[in-house]
Amino acid sequence: PGVWEKRKVAWRSPHQAGADDRNIQLSTAAVLGLALTGDPSAAEALRRLQQPAVTDLGRKFQAQKSNVVAEALSANERIAKEGLSAYYRKTKR
Repeated sequence: PGVWEKRKVAWRSPHQAGADDRNIQLSTAAVLGLALTGDPSAAEALRRLQQPAVTDLGRKFQAQKSNVVAEALSANERIAKEGLSAYYRKTKR
């Protein structure tokens, strides 16, 4: 989540209390995007997010979103194996 500060993202949403909440929201959206690629390098990035965090914000993200990261990794692996269309067909059931 800290990457958004480093990139000087100025976007603010009225739905977040501050920059940390915004950064967690942006990171969550990025995680979901990585899931849908089905790409092995995206899966590796998701696995890295499951490693112990080294910053307070990283620990906060893991505490709030570890289930999202785990599901994203699972989805990435299914999409890599079956394709995005098959994934969507199966998840609609």
